[in-house]
Amino acid sequence: MRYSVLLTSRMLDFIDKMQGIEGFASLREISRRTGLPHSTVWYFIDKLAKYRIPLTIDIDISKIGLSRHVIVLNKRVELEKVFKPFLGFYAPALSNKTFLLYYIPTKQLNEVLSVIKRKLRETAEIYEEYPICFEYSSKVNFKEYFVKGEVVFKWNCMRTKVMENFKNKLGVSGKICEQHEVQHKFDGVDLLILAFMQMYPFERLKKLVNKINMFLKSHGYSFTLTYSKARYHLHEHIIKRGVIRKFRIMASLLPKEKTYYGVLMLKGDLDKILSVGTVLTEHPSFGRLHVSKVKKIGLIYFAIPVNEASNLASFLSETGLDWDILFLDRFKRKAYTIPSELYSVFTRSWVTRSK
Repeated sequence: MRYSVLLTSRMLDFIDKMQGIEGFASLREISRRTGLPHSTVWYFIDKLAKYRIPLTIDIDISKIGLSRHVIVLNKRVELEKVFKPFLGFYAPALSNKTFLLYYIPTKQLNEVLSVIKRKLRETAEIYEEYPICFEYSSKVNFKEYFVKGEVVFKWNCMRTKVMENFKNKLGVSGKICEQHEVQHKFDGVDLLILAFMQMYPFERLKKLVNKINMFLKSHGYSFTLTYSKARYHLHEHIIKRGVIRKFRIMASLLPKEKTYYGVLMLKGDLDKILSVGTVLTEHPSFGRLHVSKVKKIGLIYFAIPVNEASNLASFLSETGLDWDILFLDRFKRKAYTIPSELYSVFTRSWVTRSK
């Protein structure tokens, strides 16, 4: 499958090293760890963004009191009619359904979820829902799957890796737990910083503070964030507490050729789901794995060319898992940052009432 750019060996090395950095690192630290000049780091980051391979931060939302919850509506609903508070991702499905992902405050889970469901039922019925308790993404292996300007699918190699995982018994049952309780204290400043870092992960803190203050002013807030306060919250509340886990590739490669885009649903044994998920998420065409322990299902976003669909089906049929695919409209999908604007700095709690 021909892609529109040629990643050089230096860029592939840079992607590999960036994914190996645990936690958050400044540009100076990235330069030190990769052995590249500051200007080269900036050049690669900019180039990757233009190639639709942007890097962003991977946030452990459980540490800021949030949980993921997927809801599928029984018909196609336009974005304007969808209940937007706490919405993290929206995409209409080609099968006349709507796929929604919400970031919900864990300690107010039932309260917020009841509001979301009530508002959604004003426009459509809920077809299915999946409370997500665990997520996983492998280090994307560009060196193996991006060869001479082409994204390649080494299905036999991937089958072998899955079989090895089955034999090794990863023991995911012990890792997958119910919804996490918030592990640390956090506040509205932490959430604002994280929300803007999702959009501008490599922006200097002073410029980031300026963007935050512009946002606050445009929304009628009297509060102004100072650089010293932002620096303290970033280092003491976010970096030291491990809220930012690592840098990650933000999206799958979307080639110019006709492509299937959607959500792969793996159903059955949780150990097998993780065994398959760890292999698929190594490929640049597959996103992270979200697991619902209650429903015994794993969800993986993907974008693959049409001529690879039969190979994917053959691969999945050999895993021993039940599986299904929800094809999504990639042109109308919409992703959102964490819902920082819904956290009240006055009451130190989430605002759950809807108009």
